[in-house]
Amino acid sequence: MTPPEDEFDLNNEASARPDEDEVLVAYLDGQLDAEQCESIESRLATDAAAREKLQSLDRVWNALDVLPRSTASPTFTRSTVEMAAVSASQKGDTKRRLWKPPVWLLAGGVGALAGLLLTLALAGAPERRALNHLPTLLNASALENVGSIEYLRLLEDRAGDSLRPFRTDEVTSDTDRWNRLAAATVPERREWIAALPPDELTAVNSAADRFSDRSQATRDSLQELSRRLDEEDEPSALRETALAYQAMVGRLSQGEQARLRQMDNQQRLRSVMGRAKSLARDAALDLNDAEREAFRAAIDELVESEAFENQIKSLRRRFPQQSDASRHEPRRVLLDVTGLLADPFRRLRRGGGPESDRMQKAMRARFEEAMRERAQPVIEAWNGWAETLANALPSAARGAVEEAASRGRDDHAKLMHRLLRDALASDLSDAFVSLPEDKMEEALLEPRGRFAEMMSDKSSGAFDINLGPRGGGPPRGFDGRGRGPRPDGRFRDGPPGPPEGRPPFGPGGGPPPRRGD
Repeated sequence: MTPPEDEFDLNNEASARPDEDEVLVAYLDGQLDAEQCESIESRLATDAAAREKLQSLDRVWNALDVLPRSTASPTFTRSTVEMAAVSASQKGDTKRRLWKPPVWLLAGGVGALAGLLLTLALAGAPERRALNHLPTLLNASALENVGSIEYLRLLEDRAGDSLRPFRTDEVTSDTDRWNRLAAATVPERREWIAALPPDELTAVNSAADRFSDRSQATRDSLQELSRRLDEEDEPSALRETALAYQAMVGRLSQGEQARLRQMDNQQRLRSVMGRAKSLARDAALDLNDAEREAFRAAIDELVESEAFENQIKSLRRRFPQQSDASRHEPRRVLLDVTGLLADPFRRLRRGGGPESDRMQKAMRARFEEAMRERAQPVIEAWNGWAETLANALPSAARGAVEEAASRGRDDHAKLMHRLLRDALASDLSDAFVSLPEDKMEEALLEPRGRFAEMMSDKSSGAFDINLGPRGGGPPRGFDGRGRGPRPDGRFRDGPPGPPEGRPPFGPGGGPPPRRGD
């Protein structure tokens, strides 16, 4: 029962000690309303004796966790019944003497009552602590990555633009929940949990388990940070900043997050702001289930259209295929053409070609004009496909696509290739299942991005457009006479190649010219 208002004066010497203890116990149990809690806390802030008493009571509650459970034995029950019978038989003697209860009876009754209270306390202690710490345990990751009120204020003052893409509807909803639970009493928090649907209740239980798995020192520091946050002038704005920051750095690996937490505030802020743009772009490309289904529906509508079929037929006539496996997989054709435009030379690297960046740049410079001419029909067709699919994306993802398109076709195609690859994830899983067992193990060891690329190559890879002037891999020499660059990018020294117009001699150069040519 909540004590009345006039019993909150903890320094009132005239008040009885049991009443004072009852007030403090009710405060520890969260049974007081906000106004009563404020009255208690203002008194505790100025009264050292009251604080010591509160700490003493809290230690008693915590000590209950390590005490064994106590139950009344059958012997005690039987003895109690026998005692009642004896007491009834001696009722007539009350006129001669005043009946005094035996000491063992008093001791037994006190023991039974203590056992009952102890059992109830042990059953309720974990729930009481979880409810008291509910705002902290639900937002533990955000509090841990922020680390301090000082860094949170720094983010609020200087990282507003960097965090803006991460202030999503989900972050706003989580901020509202944090605000409500921080202001709620323990009974109100219990009612909130009771009203949760099963999936959200499972998420809350998982958060509680993760919080309990942290060390005691970590839990204490998070609770202290949460308490200090509650005391700020504008806690709601800071909570939203903390959750937006978590949405941003949560995209990094656990190791990268740990390294950030070890930096000083200024260094950490510079590091985060330097990566904010790329993290925001990646976040914009993360589609939820409904958005992914809408995007995949747009893909299906595109590839099933007559215009798409006619364009693919035209491209097949213009570019001979090494395989016709893609004829019945139009989505894979779309994925493969997009990947080819994103990186025209990835097939050379995958086939064991030169890996040097300088070599790739030299090849690009040599083939650029021929690629532009031969790839123009592909590019024109793909531009229409990309525009159609971009219109099916949510606004944030569409903005990221438009920004990539402004940087150039390569970036545009890379971003669209990622979206297509993610949307066609079921196709990639089918490709993984088709791998031999040893290849499965090899693929699972690859980083996530490389794994997806390998599977997209496996699931598509049939539409192989040769953009080079000779119809395939790099020529033996850029001048057609065997004097091309070495893998390190430098040009070879050596005797000149065959006369102009003749194929180069040596392995891979074809048969030597016949006499009389």
